[in-house]
Amino acid sequence: MIISTLATPIPYFNVNLTKIGWILSYPDCVAYYQLLNDSDIKMYEGHYRVDEAIVQSWGTDDSVITDAIVAGAPWNVQL
Repeated sequence: MIISTLATPIPYFNVNLTKIGWILSYPDCVAYYQLLNDSDIKMYEGHYRVDEAIVQSWGTDDSVITDAIVAGAPWNVQL
């Protein structure tokens, strides 16, 4: 699992989620992600389909995928 620190923490109940970890399944381009607190405890998890063009541009810099997941913000529920 690739873990990165979030530039902006995400408020979640009474804690801030400060890290994101993910694993990308290829060729379907679906990422399983976890949002973690400061103590590296998983507080939220889900799946996000990353655009294939973004996956194709992914090289040695894992932030390409991290940024795509954070920009998509699949944890925000739209009602």
